[in-house]
Amino acid sequence: MFVRTDDLASALRLITAGSCVSIVGPDGSGRSMLLREIAGHLEQRGYPTIRILGIESLRGRPFDALDLAGETPTGSSPLQARQLVAALAERAAGTRAVLLVDDAPFVDEESWGVIAAVHARTGATIVTTSAAPRDGAAKRLHAIVSQAAELRLRPLTFEAVSDLVHEQLGNAVDTGLVGRVYTRSAGIPSLAVAMITAARAFGHIALEDGTWTTIGELWHDSMSGAVEHLLAHLDADDLEAIETLALAGVLDIDTAEELVGRHAIESLESASLLLSIEPFGRLSVAVTPPLVADYFQNRPTSVRRTRILRRIQERFGPAEDAAARIELLPGSAADASLEPDAAEMALVRLIRDRHAAQLSARRRAWERDPSVETATNYLFTLFDGKHDSSVALQVFERTPTSIGDGGARAMFRILQARWHALAAGETASALDILEAAAADQPRYETMLEVWATHLKIVGDGATRAQIDRLATLSGRDATTDDSIRSVLSTALLLRGRAESAHELLTDADDTSTKLGRVLTLLHGWSLLGRGDVAEAHDWAVTHIEQSRVELDLENLRGHTYLAAVSGITLGRFRAAEIHLGRFLALGEPGLGQEGSQMGALALAAMLAARSGRISTATSLAAQATATGVTIGPWPGMVAALPDITFQLLAGDAEGAEREIRAQMSALERRGYLLAAGMLRVLTWGLGVQAPPAASADDDAIRVEGALVAPILDVRAAVAREDHTELARLGAWFEEQKRLEHAATSYELGRDIAMRHGDDVAAAQLSDALADLRGRRDPLDSVSTAGRSSTQAQLSNREREVARLAAHGQSNHEIAEHLHISTRTVESHLLKAFRKLRISGRAELSAFSWL
Repeated sequence: MFVRTDDLASALRLITAGSCVSIVGPDGSGRSMLLREIAGHLEQRGYPTIRILGIESLRGRPFDALDLAGETPTGSSPLQARQLVAALAERAAGTRAVLLVDDAPFVDEESWGVIAAVHARTGATIVTTSAAPRDGAAKRLHAIVSQAAELRLRPLTFEAVSDLVHEQLGNAVDTGLVGRVYTRSAGIPSLAVAMITAARAFGHIALEDGTWTTIGELWHDSMSGAVEHLLAHLDADDLEAIETLALAGVLDIDTAEELVGRHAIESLESASLLLSIEPFGRLSVAVTPPLVADYFQNRPTSVRRTRILRRIQERFGPAEDAAARIELLPGSAADASLEPDAAEMALVRLIRDRHAAQLSARRRAWERDPSVETATNYLFTLFDGKHDSSVALQVFERTPTSIGDGGARAMFRILQARWHALAAGETASALDILEAAAADQPRYETMLEVWATHLKIVGDGATRAQIDRLATLSGRDATTDDSIRSVLSTALLLRGRAESAHELLTDADDTSTKLGRVLTLLHGWSLLGRGDVAEAHDWAVTHIEQSRVELDLENLRGHTYLAAVSGITLGRFRAAEIHLGRFLALGEPGLGQEGSQMGALALAAMLAARSGRISTATSLAAQATATGVTIGPWPGMVAALPDITFQLLAGDAEGAEREIRAQMSALERRGYLLAAGMLRVLTWGLGVQAPPAASADDDAIRVEGALVAPILDVRAAVAREDHTELARLGAWFEEQKRLEHAATSYELGRDIAMRHGDDVAAAQLSDALADLRGRRDPLDSVSTAGRSSTQAQLSNREREVARLAAHGQSNHEIAEHLHISTRTVESHLLKAFRKLRISGRAELSAFSWL
């Protein structure tokens, strides 16, 4: 499976524009495979290619690179540079020839001289690959060409690794397994493949109920070869240095220099085997990819290993606990860009390690002193991730609740009730616990009532009566006041009253306390709910970075989910998919976060389907359903969302509309009006050519703010066939940076204007649409790299179904014509979309159908 379609598209744009290109990526990143794909696509477009391969062992032999490429005249010995230049220049003259030089640092000097002369004589484009940007290849290329573009191969994104794993295994794959492959491989394709191949061969993963899941650790000795390939170029000193750092773990720079020396650190960093991060302004280093650390940590005992471990122990002391060292290194202020890098994988690893360290430390503190104070700290951390129910029950049973600080006793009861309601499904028992606690501690009666209301909102839904009651409460301290504000804001937001919630949250930006962080997240949701989508997205991204630095797992999850939902609303699909990948890479959800896990899976499935990755979308959709949560309180938390997407992309607008209305009704019954309205927003523009008219259901979800209402206005304008109003709405969406909604409005308005014979309006709308598409970020569009101009790759049945669909027939009409079921038609269409690399039915008209 080729996973670097975006890089391929970038390279082809540069090359066809006449630019020479230096492709840089670490070993295992797929440089050579990318170059082969480039060659194939150039040849299809009529560009002659001359391929040259550098081999390290032959670097000192004159003209061997050209000789191996078959570019030396037969019978010519000794070889003369003049002959070679003349022969190659003759081939390149008058054409758009491209010289492709793979592993360029290992090409001999004489061959490089010939390449330079051919470029000077014919203007042939040169494309090189190498492992490092500052090696000899880059210097040679820049010496030959004054302006050569550099294309750096970044690590694969989470979704690209997910696609690769699905392709390797052929069934649904648990996102936890994908997350572990993503973080341990650091997004390097060769390592990801080696991990999956070995794990499958040696039983470290298993197919359970149709889904591949992990059984124990993924590491196996058979992965050693892939790691050793990355280490092959290191000398003995650097090899010992990386083993030392792998065994020591994440270290601040001073300690690392003390152990291995500055020269070794700089050498390993230049080889992309060491990552520099800067938590709280403290420069630290970590071995990357993490699989390299696994390799050294699982090697057998040896004299060198014993010596290294002794040196590490002398530095830290025998009593130093490894988990405690992780605690001293609290995070990574990683690159804020959305492009993945090694820091991203290291960040996920640090978050998991820090959570494990905190959990271990707080468990030990509680075991030494089982008080409500230590128990509360332990439970907060325990509930941030997946946990064994017996552990929580043990804490509840062994912790005395009649003594201790009153606030801690009340919070312990709140956490106990929360566990009974959300983990055990015993809401009645949870409310009894809180009622008894209120009777025992009247000082905290208000706070206990507030959190009892919160459990009712999560379990049964949000009601007006709850809002009215919460609005009458006041606290005796700041904690109670913040609790009231948090739960009241939640109820208002879920009921679609974002403007009212925003008034309560205007000053919420204090992340120093747990409640403060909750209020900060709610503030972001209030921005989204009132229609300030771009501001909500920026708010979420800002707090994602803060959470990454502080390694705050729960806050990171919350703001990452918000960033994904707001990104989809803005039409920033690629950015949203990266956010969802990061969310899922964080691992199993904590207590009460099952809805967000389901929502992230459902949204990721929707975006995967939109980009034509149907097998991945199907797997993610199955996992969303497997969570057992059908709907959740916040936008996007609808397990049926992938099925709705499949129907829309296949052209079954009526079936999708029925499902949308059914899900909206279910959300409305729970009082989740914002989520109901957002269902319209999230699914708008997904291949619907003739959206159904506005309905009574739409009136029921007219919530406060400008998030949902404009979408309903578009539906009403379509029903009236009012292209003037659609043009106005398109311009408004564009001003609000909701670019997909703007494009859809312009397109619908243009089609209506054409039907009415208003050529002037149709031309204006077409111009607005073309201008918008030209200014959109290409990462938000479905990749067109590798799209074929013919349909030879389709099966006969897929081609016939696609042809009929392109000619305007509905799925039902196609099914009757071909004597097959409607579901079979949908299946053939989705497969055709994927093979043609298009996102929906409308794009079929771009192809020639006989």
